[in-house]
Amino acid sequence: MDVRGRSRSRPGAPGIPIECDRSAGPVGSARPANGCNRRGLAVRHPYRWDAAAHAKLAYQLYKKLFSGERWRRLAPHGAQTQRLLWESTGTKNKAYSDVLYVEELIGLDTVSTIPPATMDAFRDHGRLRQSLAEDVAGAHAVMNALPALCVSIDAVTGKLVEDGVRLFIEAADRRYAAVQGRLSNTP
Repeated sequence: MDVRGRSRSRPGAPGIPIECDRSAGPVGSARPANGCNRRGLAVRHPYRWDAAAHAKLAYQLYKKLFSGERWRRLAPHGAQTQRLLWESTGTKNKAYSDVLYVEELIGLDTVSTIPPATMDAFRDHGRLRQSLAEDVAGAHAVMNALPALCVSIDAVTGKLVEDGVRLFIEAADRRYAAVQGRLSNTP
């Protein structure tokens, strides 16, 4: 989350003009929960499981990064925050609310990728509120409970990052091979 911030910490640094740099950094908040759920270790709490708690803590870190002294030096030069991008906000587990991840991932300066069916469901019966700012202490409690269940969030997220990188490489290799195949068949 902080890589872009570190690279832009000096106003006038080479690269994209600071006032034009308005981007979103992806956060797959549902995936840590899926990793735990596959192990049969979903944490039940007011948030129901750790994905929302994980997202709430990531959002708190985001707010801290974009409110500190370094940010106060950049903002007068036109710097824009890098919004958090919540990925995979559709609910795959039919036992959960069809709008769960959309409802639990609402906050200022965030963006969500929402499948059309989930967006329709949210329009129909979703609750719009700044949920990422709610009960941060409860989010800490959920995340602190994971080790007692023999769940290492570092191990879960590390495995998910590893899997994600592997899947990205495999998809890129397939696309590259397809392009090479078309180029070799071109007269």
